Amino acid sequence: MSHESLISEYKSKKYSNNDGITNAKNLLVKVSLELSDKKNELKNYSFWKRLFSFSLKSKIEQLEFDQDDLSGKIMSLQNNNKDLYSKLFDKLLLDLTMQKHSVAYISIDEKIKEIKNLHNEMSKLKSSGDKCIREIEEAIAAVDSAETTEMLDMVSSNSGLKLLSTMNNSTAHSEVDEANAALRNFVKEIEDFKNKEVCNIEHLNKDNLFTKLDFDITLDFLFDFYSIFTLFALSDAKSELSETLNKIKPVVEQIQESVNKVMSNITILENEKISLLNQQKEEVKSILLNAGVSN
Repeated sequence: MSHESLISEYKSKKYSNNDGITNAKNLLVKVSLELSDKKNELKNYSFWKRLFSFSLKSKIEQLEFDQDDLSGKIMSLQNNNKDLYSKLFDKLLLDLTMQKHSVAYISIDEKIKEIKNLHNEMSKLKSSGDKCIREIEEAIAAVDSAETTEMLDMVSSNSGLKLLSTMNNSTAHSEVDEANAALRNFVKEIEDFKNKEVCNIEHLNKDNLFTKLDFDITLDFLFDFYSIFTLFALSDAKSELSETLNKIKPVVEQIQESVNKVMSNITILENEKISLLNQQKEEVKSILLNAGVSN
């Protein structure tokens, strides 16, 4: 349906509604005046006469009902006019979009979709990095505890302390294994991420977006729990864990910065989309005003 036909149909329906509003308002004035008269009439009656004026009271109740009913009809017709305008506006807006701006919308939506996919991938990478940091920190704490009990065990003949030292060493070994696994997983995810097509979005502002994630870190500590060198192994483990943590933290921080930059690109595109929509709305308003249609 053409713009002219849509506007003509709107005007016809609105005219009918306005006619109904005018008639309802005229009737409402008459009903309100009659109701006021009847209430004054009842008010001027004596107490006993008011008490037995059933017919007049019934008339007043009917007029009050009619008054509310007419007010409701007027409001309903006025709301209907608003709905008609909104529907007309939306139809013209959609038509304008399809005729002039569909390509622009599709282009923006595709860009947003691609960058959101990138954002999701980078957020997963950040989560993997956070987990890696947590596991290394837990491993450092476990190794530190094992190192302390190992030192005490060396200067004590307490069998209970020796058992505690062995347990702490075992815990430290498990924690380092978990840190190893988290680190290897993080490094693998970085490599996988760099090879994904999602990193090759041509229209994305990639200035300082991607960190050069090239580092080679592995943790493979073999503990001999019954060796006199266990203490040295623990010390070396803690040292390397701390060194690794110091390397990982800046990488994860830079990944977070990249996540934020990707999000800012999404915001820019969404604002561009909003701007385009507002431009179209102004065009529709101009079409309606030129046709003598206002809300």
